[in-house]
Amino acid sequence: MKKRILGMLLAVCLLLSMMPVSALAAEEVPSVQPEVSEKSEPIAVQEDTETPDVLESSAQPVEKVSMTYVNPLYADVLRASELVQPGAVALADEVVYCATVEEAGDAVRTQLQNRQETVTVGLQDSYMDKQQLTDVFRAALVHTGVPTAGDYLAWQYGGWSGSIGGYTQNNVYYLTLTYTVTYYTTAAQEAELDAAVSELLSDLELDQKSDYETVKAIYDWICANVTYDDTNLNDDDYKLKYTAYAAMMNHTAVCQGYAVLLYRLLLEEGIDVRVITGDAGGAHAWNIVRLGGRYYNADPTWDAGRNTYSYFLKNMDNFSNHTRSSTYTTEAFNAAYPMGETDFDPNAEPPEPAVVASGTCGENLTWTLDENGVLTVSGTGAMTDYATPEETPWFSRRKSITNIVV
Repeated sequence: MKKRILGMLLAVCLLLSMMPVSALAAEEVPSVQPEVSEKSEPIAVQEDTETPDVLESSAQPVEKVSMTYVNPLYADVLRASELVQPGAVALADEVVYCATVEEAGDAVRTQLQNRQETVTVGLQDSYMDKQQLTDVFRAALVHTGVPTAGDYLAWQYGGWSGSIGGYTQNNVYYLTLTYTVTYYTTAAQEAELDAAVSELLSDLELDQKSDYETVKAIYDWICANVTYDDTNLNDDDYKLKYTAYAAMMNHTAVCQGYAVLLYRLLLEEGIDVRVITGDAGGAHAWNIVRLGGRYYNADPTWDAGRNTYSYFLKNMDNFSNHTRSSTYTTEAFNAAYPMGETDFDPNAEPPEPAVVASGTCGENLTWTLDENGVLTVSGTGAMTDYATPEETPWFSRRKSITNIVV
């Protein structure tokens, strides 16, 4: 009996060692940069130096390549010439080289959250190309479930001026990527907002509320306290209107501010949410919110000040006058964010989550992985002795695992 218990405990440890660091909050989603409008102008890119896709191998420095990138979300209101231009960059004596684009993205994400104007990261790769600048930055913006990352970052910066250079030795490229980022909020404003968010969530007394009650309380607060910023709507120089800071601290913002604030507040309470863009009589942003294993549309901009819930937790059929941009209609996105077939009903019994994979993992043991990312191991006896995580039958789906039940 003790051997069986020990074997099960070791199996659980093996399972836990395979889970991503942010698995309890993260979603595996396409790495995309959404566009606010199908009519947006192309991204403004300026290349200072042409360079071959693959440089010859030598123990020599490689020629630096520079480019500018305008956030596609704001391509119709911001020019590359308006971005903060790089100054003298003092690099660290020793650059830590990340082994993958995803690791480099993680390092960039932390610097973005701290609102560092100059962001640097090392990348070890088999080639050098200017596209690596875009790939790494895009990896930094993936939705992870962290309230101050993901869409919170993607919707609150204007673009960057970047460069990539370094040296090559023994067919390996040791690259240093540097970005000068144009943010819409400062580190001081983010610190001020952090304190206000903490105070608000405490005042709302959400600890004993269900997920639905939490969503409704936060949605109600935004709709009652934030007004649409008609004053600065056509002022392209005033970028603060796009931010959660403007919505929370100034109580006025455009649709992006409403949506990003709802994103921030719900993720602070562990409820998954995304910012969606599309057309609603013009370029518009709203949210999808996860409840009971499905996602539902919510538009606090359109419900604000009306004392109605016409656009709260609606399915696709009942969310009138909103059309998603193509980024959010792909098969991959729809699979990652399954929408409710009906409007959310807080009094209805939640449906059993669908099983997406299953199998055996011992003589009398079975495993299932459901659509919510819950890996369940059931039965009696000892688990198969897997020497490495790669041998487990659920290894190929490890990034989808958010919780483990034995």
